[in-house]
Amino acid sequence: MKTYFSIPFFILLMALGCMSCESFLDKEPVSSLSTQLFWKTTSDIESARAGMYKSFADAMRGNYFRWGELRSGTWEQCQHNGNGIEDLVSHHITDVNQADKWTDLYKTINKANLILKYVPEMTGNIDTDIAQKTIGEAYAMRALCYFYAVRVWGDVPLFREAVEEFDVSLMKERTDKDEILDYTLEDLASAETYLPSVSEDVEKCYLTLPAVYAIEMDVHAWRHNYGEVVKIWENSWSQLSGFSFTDFIPVSATDEGDIMKWRRIFMDGTTEHELVFSVKYDYSLDATENDTKSFFWHSGMQCLVTEQALNAFDQTKDIRFLGTFRPFYEEGETELSDLTPYRLEKFFEWEFCVGSTHREDKSDNDLIMYRYSDLMLLYAEALNEVGRSDEAVAFVNKTRQRAGLDALPLTLSKEQVADEVLKERHLELIGEGKYWFDLVRTGKTELAGCPENRILFPIHRDHLDQNPNLVQNKY
Repeated sequence: MKTYFSIPFFILLMALGCMSCESFLDKEPVSSLSTQLFWKTTSDIESARAGMYKSFADAMRGNYFRWGELRSGTWEQCQHNGNGIEDLVSHHITDVNQADKWTDLYKTINKANLILKYVPEMTGNIDTDIAQKTIGEAYAMRALCYFYAVRVWGDVPLFREAVEEFDVSLMKERTDKDEILDYTLEDLASAETYLPSVSEDVEKCYLTLPAVYAIEMDVHAWRHNYGEVVKIWENSWSQLSGFSFTDFIPVSATDEGDIMKWRRIFMDGTTEHELVFSVKYDYSLDATENDTKSFFWHSGMQCLVTEQALNAFDQTKDIRFLGTFRPFYEEGETELSDLTPYRLEKFFEWEFCVGSTHREDKSDNDLIMYRYSDLMLLYAEALNEVGRSDEAVAFVNKTRQRAGLDALPLTLSKEQVADEVLKERHLELIGEGKYWFDLVRTGKTELAGCPENRILFPIHRDHLDQNPNLVQNKY
């Protein structure tokens, strides 16, 4: 009887029970399940699906910020720095930094591989719709995990078969990043064939067809295949229903109603039409949080927003300033705190963030992976690169005008448009794990003070010790 073993790259866990976004995080995983007893029922499929999403939530909990945000020049270390945060913001990352570990990504990849191995072979009285959808989600999840791995480390080991017991063949060398991205696009194409069209009430904590299109746009933009980005938006994304830009004209940068319209995008994880895919956290179910508090809010916070990032906003007009950052006053004081004057608030509920009365340090809003304005600005970047700069400006103006800013003129040069798109992505998506990757993609890491030879993260020393066939990145 075959069982799962603990191995250096994967701790093979399967979560028990999964019916919805509200419940799939509240089950304890087990470490050893027999394949002769498992993979028999629809419930087994749902359990496997739950385990895959739980692993991805574990991977994103802190790495969402470590990988995509903290190196962007937006943040500086606080007096309560720890977990190698000061190394991330300064780009002097050692091979023992927590951010260097890829363990949870590979756990997730293996859970996807297990689904892709066993679910297609399942017979009997199973729900074929759930089976087909789960297969599609596994393809998409594997693609997303490898896309993260390539952006963080470059070349990484490639596993496209499920690992169920230790074998020396697991000691793989790193595969060329372009080959991995080729496989990533193949997986996304496969996911498209399994995932159904979606309705307006789709649960956004699952990988859906729109999420697949979003990842495809992101991968092609990363490879500078901007014509493909344009094609996906115009031929695929535009055909979808149930997703739209949350459009309104604000009264002022300080109007509470306008700010709440902006913040509603981050607070409604199910019905908001601008949301495409998010990672689910729910403290009331299983005490899971998204780690925002430890980085940006908690009394022991590790990161402060830089003056440069604060000054990038037109604070007299842009509702996103107070919709993103909360002015913080010490209890009984009327002046901003000298230590932490502004705190990132996108992933906290508004009513719990007034002065010192915010909810007891819980940060369990979902982490947004993709939303409409993110993809729209990526489309604008692509339009500019294929020579349609005036159209690109029109899309940038959508987010600017919703924020309360004046429209840009349509007479900007291609280089000026590229700069404006990058700036707008920074202001619109700040804190959403995007801007560091934007800087790398556009070749602008010098804006964050990072030299070219330090762009990739080191591979963690533990991985190198476990696998002698790995070669360290230069850093």
